Amino acid sequence: MPLPIHILARGILLSDDNILLCRNPKTGRIYLPGGHVEPGESAGDALLRELHEELSLTQATLGAYLGLIEYRFPNHQATCHDHEYNLLFAVHKHGLTHTLTPNSNEPLSVTFLWHPLDPPCPSLQPACLQDLLHTWIHPSPQNFHSSIKG
Repeated sequence: MPLPIHILARGILLSDDNILLCRNPKTGRIYLPGGHVEPGESAGDALLRELHEELSLTQATLGAYLGLIEYRFPNHQATCHDHEYNLLFAVHKHGLTHTLTPNSNEPLSVTFLWHPLDPPCPSLQPACLQDLLHTWIHPSPQNFHSSIKG
């Protein structure tokens, strides 16, 4: 029996040329901050709620909707689901800086780290984000066209 499909809202938070990432201490998996969209909740509201729950981030502002990434875990590597839709948004937070790593409110489930945008984090999941981040952060007609083709 297939596992359920999960819907998640993820945020791209930048400081200079660094991006805030999450790491699951149990699995080592690295991904963008955010989490599950609850029934009756918009993706944007879910993202702001998750950022508040996981790192006490208040007064963050939701920026542009950047896109949707469908991801299937290879070889059923996940335990609760193996198929997810990630809705991605830019997020702005005054005072958030890569010189200070945010503390996690849920350190057994998630820790945070800053990573330079260039080169992209080789462990970032889903892997297609490594190329797409550059396209979203440095938009150009050529980047948009190449992201559609591949």
